[in-house]
Amino acid sequence: MAGLAVIGATSAGVGLGTRALFSDTEEFSKNNVTAGELDLKVAWRKSVTQVETRVETSSEYPTPTNDVDAPICELADVKPGDHGVIEFIFRIDDNPGYVSLLGAEQADEENGQPEPERGALSESIPVGREGELDELINTTVSYGTIDSDDDVTAATRAYTSSLASLIGLGNVGSGVILDGDGSASVVDILLGNATPNAFEPGTKHGLRVEFEVPRTVGNGVQTDRYEFATGFFGEQARNNETWT
Repeated sequence: MAGLAVIGATSAGVGLGTRALFSDTEEFSKNNVTAGELDLKVAWRKSVTQVETRVETSSEYPTPTNDVDAPICELADVKPGDHGVIEFIFRIDDNPGYVSLLGAEQADEENGQPEPERGALSESIPVGREGELDELINTTVSYGTIDSDDDVTAATRAYTSSLASLIGLGNVGSGVILDGDGSASVVDILLGNATPNAFEPGTKHGLRVEFEVPRTVGNGVQTDRYEFATGFFGEQARNNETWT
């Protein structure tokens, strides 16, 4: 049960269309006793600030739904100080479930290195096919609380990394494993210092992903373009030994 959703776009020319990317499936044995079913539904709101702030939401935000249309995430023409946030609201129906954040790289382009960019990085770095933008963007994932205005406010930090690390980890195995109690960090879970708790059904859960181009990068990313997508993976918790 997995679906993809975009977590941000900093291109001034965003408008690339949408895709229906959230879906789920369940399997049932005819007359056998089973653990039941799990239905993962998601809603998102994205706010990106460059010269101005642009806000997009999923079609029925803040109501989590199946088959959410989500924009493609393209970071291009970014400048130091540009930043954005995506607020996810998701709900599991029927059974408790484990949830993780997925990531997928779509494009990583250098687009040449003009003289200012070469000077900012190092003239010893050859002009390559991949840019440095994803490696230089700071990204924070936080467990969130949902207030009366349906804003997802950061409650507990779950993971801090470069965007490249987040997307890379989200593309391995079950992805970035989250904690249903909103307390254990991703790193503690990865190192085996904490066991992820399941997310309870019938309750809205919040997740907040923030990203920022540091002001210290200067001209280092002026021609780079990076495109990616994120989503969720859900698996029922009952009769499941994989996550414990």
